[in-house]
Amino acid sequence: MSRIYRAAVVGLGRVGASYEAAPGAPPRTHVEAYLAHPRINLTAAADPDESRRVAFIERFGFQGPVYESAAEMADHQALDLVSVCVPARDTAGVVAEVLAGAPRAFLLEKPMAVDEHGARRLGRLLNAAQIPAAVNYPRSWDPAHELFFERMARAGRPLTARALYGRGLYNNASHLVALLHRHFGPGKRVSAWNPDQPGESPDPSLSFSLELERGFTAHFQGLDGTDFDLFDLEFILAGGVHSLLAGGCRRREARAVKGLFYPGYAHLSPESPFVTDGPLAGLSGAVDNLVAVLDDPAVPLAFDWRMGLEVLAVLDAVRESHRAHGRPCDVTPIELD
Repeated sequence: MSRIYRAAVVGLGRVGASYEAAPGAPPRTHVEAYLAHPRINLTAAADPDESRRVAFIERFGFQGPVYESAAEMADHQALDLVSVCVPARDTAGVVAEVLAGAPRAFLLEKPMAVDEHGARRLGRLLNAAQIPAAVNYPRSWDPAHELFFERMARAGRPLTARALYGRGLYNNASHLVALLHRHFGPGKRVSAWNPDQPGESPDPSLSFSLELERGFTAHFQGLDGTDFDLFDLEFILAGGVHSLLAGGCRRREARAVKGLFYPGYAHLSPESPFVTDGPLAGLSGAVDNLVAVLDDPAVPLAFDWRMGLEVLAVLDAVRESHRAHGRPCDVTPIELD
């Protein structure tokens, strides 16, 4: 008989517990993903905000203990898997508190930190603990995204990529950088485009170019002020364009067709969906992956904390290049020693 694992969620805000999902849609919150999994028993939760604790209990009819802090939870619970869904500035501190209870794995919300100090502290904690920790960049586990990249690999190698995003470097841009990292390796060098673009806010939407390990460059245009969630990624290949639109909820392919408009010229065919449009199913996949890792530690995580640190290193390099008026900056790994 398969083992049932004990899980908990720290942080009962939006992605932890309160996001709404359409009926029949994949889970959007850590709580829902655990409740839906046949091998997970959601045992406990924690949040310092009383209104969030009450809302969580009322929404899900939860009858287990709900604590005011991760430290209190760690004192009273023996847990296998813990989700940490707190503001990035607090992630390392919460992980330290949870580690006192000796969990076997983590599922961390992104970004894991907002500066190099926080990233280094978190990395040292996880490195010393030697336990698996996934980072919730959900497109790493979404089946439609996996199919998208499989199909694109058969079509050829990207010549370049173009990303349009809003809502911040550490928010939407971090998802895009993580997606490129998973499929094309770490970023090597960045160049900020516009030194006059405002960059003083805690999370600006900066424009930049990112040279990738696989030998092509992705160009990011950051733009705030839209009335919609701007999150698009296009890959230009020799034979067409492959696009992830609306945050990846739409996947499109447009192939070059000769004579479409003029004899002797090739233009792109109308874009066609190859899989039904719809919301991401990655969070459930992340839980599946972690259950498999708990069963067998040799199973790899699709996106782990070390990859998360490499994404943060790219974002730090973007900020550095922007401060240096667009001077290219190498992506420097965040050292843990």
